[in-house]
This record gives sequence, structure tokens and C-alpha cells, in this order.
Amino acid sequence: MTITDFENIANILQAVITSVGILSAGIWTLYNFGLTRISAARISITVNIKTTFEIENQRIAIFAIDVKNTGKTKVAKQRIVLAIRPLSIENKLPALLKIDKPMNYYEGDIHEILKYHTFVDPEEDYHEEVGFVITDINLVQVGVLFEGTKRLNKWEANYLFDICPKSTKAG
Repeated sequence: MTITDFENIANILQAVITSVGILSAGIWTLYNFGLTRISAARISITVNIKTTFEIENQRIAIFAIDVKNTGKTKVAKQRIVLAIRPLSIENKLPALLKIDKPMNYYEGDIHEILKYHTFVDPEEDYHEEVGFVITDINLVQVGVLFEGTKRLNKWEANYLFDICPKSTKAG
């Protein structure tokens, strides 16, 4: 074999390896950005009741709100609102919990949370605690709405909490 034969074989191997690399990159791109939508934004919202207590005959409930970006791309925030409303149980048998309308995040008892954050980066987690006077309320619906700046970027979480007076006295 001459040096020209080795050059020809090396050129053929280089062309094959380059073609396989380009084909592999194309398949990877199609899989991640086309088929599995790896770039889709995902927001996880959880609400928990942290504690209840009583001050000067007023029951207070502290809610802990966690917002986490579980996606692979950052999400620009337009607003995040928390809405709360008391619920009642009908006195008929069987007792029914009456939720007669969806949460309204544009009027009523709404509160903007996480005001000073403009973006939620991937795997970033924000936490905020909010307190409410709940003196005559035992059952509440708490909802959180995350609205992104892009069209259709909305995530919502709704929770029901039984806030019976198992409280500690403070003050």
C-alpha cells in the first residue's frame, strides 16, 4: 500500500465518521426538541398550611407557598397571585362540600406574591409565607395562579384546607 492508498482510506473514514456524527446530532435534536419537548416550561406549585394560632381572639393561618421551575428553560413571570375563599358544607344529608364556581384571580380576596422576581430559572425554587385572619372560617379553598409573559403560559394549583381550631395561643 502506498501513501495515497492510506490517504484515500483516511478520507473515507473521516467522511463516514462525520456523517454518523451529523446524523446522530440530528436524531438527538429531533428527539429532545421535537418529540419530547425538552424546552417546554414547567412550573410546580404547592401550598401548605404551616400553622394556625390565635392573637386577641383572632385566628390566624399561615400558608407556605412554593413555586418551582421543573422544566429545562427559564420562565418569565408576569404575575403570581394567591386567592383565598371560605367554603361551606351544606347541612343536608349526605353533607356536600359546595364549590359553586372556579377561583377568580382578578377580583376579590387576591394577593400578589413573589412580586420581586421576574424570572424563574430551571430547578429554581421560591418560597413565600402569607398569613390570613380566619376567625369564623373552618374550610378554605386556596388557589395560586402563575402567569408567564408568553401566551398560554399559565399554571394553577388549588387546595382545600380544614382549619379547625387546633391552635396554640400567642401574644
